[in-house]
Amino acid sequence: MSFFSTIRSLASAFLQRGQVNREMEDELRSHLQHRADDLQRAGISRTEAERRARLEFGGFEKFREEAREALGGRFVETLFQDIRFSVRSLRRTPGLTVFVIVTLALGIGMVSGTFSMVDALIFRPYPVPHPSGIVTLVSTTHDSSFDDFSYREYLDLRDKTQSYAGVIANSDMKAVGFSADASSTPRVTGGMMVSGNYLHVLGVEPQLGRNFRLEEDQVPGRDAVVVLSPEFWRREFGGDPAVINRHVRLNGVEFTVIGVAPEKFPGMQIFDRPDFYIPLAMAPVFSTDLQKNFFEDRDDRN
Repeated sequence: MSFFSTIRSLASAFLQRGQVNREMEDELRSHLQHRADDLQRAGISRTEAERRARLEFGGFEKFREEAREALGGRFVETLFQDIRFSVRSLRRTPGLTVFVIVTLALGIGMVSGTFSMVDALIFRPYPVPHPSGIVTLVSTTHDSSFDDFSYREYLDLRDKTQSYAGVIANSDMKAVGFSADASSTPRVTGGMMVSGNYLHVLGVEPQLGRNFRLEEDQVPGRDAVVVLSPEFWRREFGGDPAVINRHVRLNGVEFTVIGVAPEKFPGMQIFDRPDFYIPLAMAPVFSTDLQKNFFEDRDDRN
């Protein structure tokens, strides 16, 4: 019997207990009657025939319990009796009840959280056309064996390596003040600076507009352009296709919207989803240390 058929049988046995019991008792009486008739035809009195028939069946109640057990009704009744007993016990000890519920909630939360992390880190591929071809490069320094690169080091890798089809770079998520126009009050959002070849090397084509051009990531502070994430586009602009070439303000600087990333590309971060992408060349707009030269200092590892 299949799993679902078993469930249906158990449910029927519990929900229709009265009808099932009546049908079962009628069936048992019929068997007893037929056996008594056979014995009576063999020359035994009716009373004696009925007595012998009951003895052969081993007792009416015992046979009925065995039949109910075979139908699964006994199992369902025992299960619900145990549940009712447990509920009554927990109601008598509210402190224990709270402890049990909190313990179960913590256990379930820890298991689901761990699985979500493992799923994101190991099982789920990057949302790009060729996820297996992506590797992450890290820097080793005197202070850390797992560090970021400086912009100059990134350029060295990009221009001199022969091992990769392309080398891209991005900063960490940054808190950015965003306003849809000059008259709007800025709100804090999260953006990411990326190299001009970022989307192109990943094989990501915008659903609206275009990708960054390489020259838009060459001159510091010159090309204030931005590509929006699909969620941010829908949330802030209602999914309006006319957003292309619209001017928005990021940290008080006017940027031109040139594209909207595709729906299937939420970003390459595991736990963070950038609201927009801007060229690394616009780093001075978002710098928190004006004493450092992001484009020249090899110890500025961002």
